[in-house]
Amino acid sequence: MTAELVTGVTDFILAALCGAFAVAFGRRSRDWTLHGPTTLFAGFASAALAGGIWHAFFSTRQDVAQAIVWWFSMLFAGVTAAGLAQIGLELLGATRVRLTFTIVTALLAVYAVLSWLEPRFLLSLLATVVGTLLCVGGLLRHARAPGSALVLAGLAISIVAAIAQQRGVALDPAHFDRNATYHLGLLPALCLIYLGLLRLSGMRTVPAPHQAMP
Repeated sequence: MTAELVTGVTDFILAALCGAFAVAFGRRSRDWTLHGPTTLFAGFASAALAGGIWHAFFSTRQDVAQAIVWWFSMLFAGVTAAGLAQIGLELLGATRVRLTFTIVTALLAVYAVLSWLEPRFLLSLLATVVGTLLCVGGLLRHARAPGSALVLAGLAISIVAAIAQQRGVALDPAHFDRNATYHLGLLPALCLIYLGLLRLSGMRTVPAPHQAMP
């Protein structure tokens, strides 16, 4: 198998995992304190699916179809970043869900246009950094709440995996390249994030920092 095909397969595995997580949150959306996790995992699943299709079938092409598939992967990466930002805003006290959703949707529309005009991965990376910082800010505000440490650990692992990817770390450059290796590192990270968000979202109310549970 070529490195690109292997990368596509690891993308499909991530898509299936995050799709299952999104469904688990979506089924009981009215019961959860946080709504951002559904956006996060649905966006990640869609981004990974589009990325897998691109790596497996379009990476060597230079046509409109290839550009469209790549744009979809970028677009859903933006949705993933929006999910992280939404989680952070909710933990920071944003209780007006409709207003938050409207603002995030407007920003995504702008991001969608920019990602078509400038398809480099840098734009997606910047959006992810902003979303992650907001999420970390909310988590640190409730550092003692159940699940916060798990989410922070998952985010830390994902950041380490991303740095390793940018530095070209690969299990086997010829068959299991840096992208596939990065995807492998995301598996435990996403599981920790899911388990942590499950505990955080199960709280009936998001506690104030001085009321956070030990």
